[in-house]
Parts: sequence; C-alpha cells; structure tokens
Amino acid sequence: MNRDDFFKLLTSGQWSNAACMGYVIKACKSLEYSDKEISALLQALNMMFSNFTFEEAEEEYRSY
Repeated sequence: MNRDDFFKLLTSGQWSNAACMGYVIKACKSLEYSDKEISALLQALNMMFSNFTFEEAEEEYRSY
C-alpha cells in the first residue's frame, strides 16, 4: 500500500482507532518490540487520538 492508497483508506470511513492500533501492534511485533514497549506505544498513541484532530495527524504524516 502506497501513501496515496493509505490516505484513500483514511478518508473512506473504513478506518478506526482500533484498526490503527492493530497496525501498530503488528509493526511492533515485526520489529520484535517487547510487550512493555508495545503497551507504552499504544498508551502514547491513544493519548494522541485524544489530543489531536484527524487533520493534524494527517498533516504530521504528510510532512514526515
């Protein structure tokens, strides 16, 4: 999936915070993060969901 496909998915209404967290967990496991590291990252991610808008998150991703 390229970036354009990713943005189409994000705006399709098929996206959810749970789906995002699932992708993060899978990525962390593929990098062999410990359960403690994964939990810390998920906690930080959940805080970002609460403190930033979808548009702010998208802009952060696009500017990376």
